[in-house]
Amino acid sequence: MAFVFGLVLGILVGLAIIVVFVRLENHRSKLRSELATTVAAFARMTVEDSRKLLPSEYYPSWVLKWLNLHLQKIWPYVNEAASELIKTSVEPILEQYRPMILSSLKFSKLLLVPWHRSLQGFL
Repeated sequence: MAFVFGLVLGILVGLAIIVVFVRLENHRSKLRSELATTVAAFARMTVEDSRKLLPSEYYPSWVLKWLNLHLQKIWPYVNEAASELIKTSVEPILEQYRPMILSSLKFSKLLLVPWHRSLQGFL
């Protein structure tokens, strides 16, 4: 009798764990889908849309100065990371389409334009 009770209890607990796991995964999937929709909406956003969302009278001028200062500080690192990313993603494509007379197509040095602009009027 105890064996049958333990077997039934084990099956019920196992099924309960499976149901909870499936519900959590469905909830997580729903949240990820909503996040993807939001990110896609921001990706389609234009400068005019940004100005409508955050007019210049809602933020102080020190915010722009602070952003400019930090953008100038991190730009060399952004340049390095973006250059490496571009190299690793573009070089294989160049190799596929290189003419036969060339032995290889590779970047020797890739630099992004230095950061000389400043944010004004936020976006």
